[in-house]
Amino acid sequence: MFSHITKIRIAYGHTDKMGFLFHGHYPHFFSICRTEAIRSLGMSYKQLEDRGIIMPVAKLQMSFIRPAAYDDVLKFETTVRKLEKNKISFQYNVFKEDERICTRATVDLVFMDAEIHKRVDMPDELMEKLSPYFNE
Repeated sequence: MFSHITKIRIAYGHTDKMGFLFHGHYPHFFSICRTEAIRSLGMSYKQLEDRGIIMPVAKLQMSFIRPAAYDDVLKFETTVRKLEKNKISFQYNVFKEDERICTRATVDLVFMDAEIHKRVDMPDELMEKLSPYFNE
């Protein structure tokens, strides 16, 4: 299993009329977190794109447990629980500073050839970087 932590402070512009983090911002934050998780492995989304691989979102599920508010620092725990040949699933647990969970989510992405828009397998380099976390 591979996990990575990213902290994000909620800006005023991220909140809704009730003063809570607007639910529509979560997918953007998840994108930031998975980008940083892959970067922590020594690879970047840009490198994948330069090789002609894109990763569109195929599925998004979210559960909201408690609200986050302006100036809260949220800890996003981004986890890949298993290796799969032709998709990657990121699970997110989002915690407030007091370690109480506020949101859980899963985002599935597929690997796709950028030119012909056909699904492909996970690039070997990414598989090699992730596999040590699953061979224990």
